[in-house]
Amino acid sequence: VHGDFEQMVYIGNLPWKAEWQELKDHMKQAGTVEFAKILTQDGTQMGRSKGIGCVRYSSQAEVQQAIEMLNGSDMMGRAIVVDRWTSRERGEQEEAAEPAEPESGAA
Repeated sequence: VHGDFEQMVYIGNLPWKAEWQELKDHMKQAGTVEFAKILTQDGTQMGRSKGIGCVRYSSQAEVQQAIEMLNGSDMMGRAIVVDRWTSRERGEQEEAAEPAEPESGAA
């Protein structure tokens, strides 16, 4: 995730099978999409989706328009959440909320 965070939106409740191009196509209803990414468990493009993503628009006005137009909109049968990207660590905070796996050898 990179770029001006003021021009980015958080997307939640994404369909598990959604790909970045489908996300970009859906989000361009609100403006010029410069970047779209679906976050994955292992951080690679081929990893299992976390069901969240981010989109960077060309202006802050488009960010506001995306929130107003697309929050709650249907994408592949799911109502997605569209909100401001609040920090560079947002994806890491999502990871921290997941239960940690126990370390092997711990008694």
